[in-house]
Parts: sequence; C-alpha cells; structure tokens
Amino acid sequence: MHAYPPLGVRDYTTPASKALLDAFDSQVEDYHAEDYQTPQVEEFCARFLKEKGFPLKFSFDPYNDNSDESLHIKAYKCLRQGLRAFEYNGGRLDRIEKPLRAREWILAQQVRKEQEIMEQEGRRNEILVGEVETDDGESGDEVDNDNEGEDDGLFLNLGASL
Repeated sequence: MHAYPPLGVRDYTTPASKALLDAFDSQVEDYHAEDYQTPQVEEFCARFLKEKGFPLKFSFDPYNDNSDESLHIKAYKCLRQGLRAFEYNGGRLDRIEKPLRAREWILAQQVRKEQEIMEQEGRRNEILVGEVETDDGESGDEVDNDNEGEDDGLFLNLGASL
C-alpha cells in the first residue's frame, strides 16, 4: 500500500477508528514486553548499544530522522549483528519461551479485571463460571449438532442472589 498514491491514483485510505484502536489498547494495557526479556539479555543489549553510540531511548517519529533509515532500525540491525557475533564466538544468553496464545491471555486479563471490580463492589462471594470447550478425546456422543461446536455464549453466575 502506498503511503501517498501517485498522481492520478485515487486515495481510498481512511483514518483508523479511534474507538476501535482504544478498545485494542485496553485489551493489552497490562502487557509488558519486559516480562519476556531476561535481565541478562537486557543488560547485554543496553551495553552493546551504548558501546556502538546509540541512545537507549528512541523517538519513533519518522520526521525526527532525516536519513534514509530511522535510527531505531539502524540500532536494531546493529544489535542483531552484535548478538549473532556474540553467540557465534561462544557467548551464551538466557533464553525464555516465546509468548504464545495471546487471545487466551487477553481473555484471562478481562476475567481478572472483572474479578477486581466485583471485589471492589463487595461481591467477593459470587463465583463466575464460564463455558469451556475441551477436546478430551471422548467419543463425541455429546456433540450438539444445532450449534456445530460453536460457543453459545453461556455464562453462569452461581453465586447470584435469587
């Protein structure tokens, strides 16, 4: 996609919905990249970037850099080469597992936030139960053919006052 279409080409771009972007941001507001970075790797990267003359904080504004490539991209490429050389020469850095299952993490964060709200409202004794689909290897006789395995949105509040 062109950032600016050539002369004579109609520009169909539309601004992103602020409400939609805000909704996405709120889903991941508790995510911290540092949770997936070991202190050893962070220390190595900071020291390496400093030795190579890069700042530790970057501006991602494309208008702040007049060269053909943004400073943060140059730093990333330099760091990538430095890490490769470090490990090639026998250096070892702690590794962690790649974060997976982002959708499940987002859903778990939503449940946690709802529980915090309930506790603040003094409804700690209410127990929330949600429907969970599992693949337990059973025969499958219990399959509901009406929904074809789709989630029907069932949510039970077993602790609610009647």
